Amino acid sequence: MQQIRIAIQAGDPATMVELDKELEALRGHEPAGAELIEDPAPRPRVVLDPLVTTVLIAVVAGMGGAVGRELADSVISWFVERMRAIAARRKSPLIVTLGDASLTVDEHTAPAKAAAQLAAGLR
Repeated sequence: MQQIRIAIQAGDPATMVELDKELEALRGHEPAGAELIEDPAPRPRVVLDPLVTTVLIAVVAGMGGAVGRELADSVISWFVERMRAIAARRKSPLIVTLGDASLTVDEHTAPAKAAAQLAAGLR
């Protein structure tokens, strides 16, 4: 099972609280072939900005091959859509980092396009 580690940064504590609640509410509602799992490692904390959380998404299919990439892209798109909804409700952008790619998600973010940019960080 491939694990995708996603870091999310918010600009204020209230947004992080909502983000944590949303992530917990998403458990059990993931797309087929993927699940949110608990991160066993301590959450990273940046000295200047402690508002960072890490999410692990376990993808059943491996990342290799077209099927694995399509599944990962679908899961990342789903995840970006959830983050976009939080950013829209809070009127506060989120910074989502996946591998070497990072982007700001706000209410105007197109999930499929953002997912493609983030997925590039895995390849």
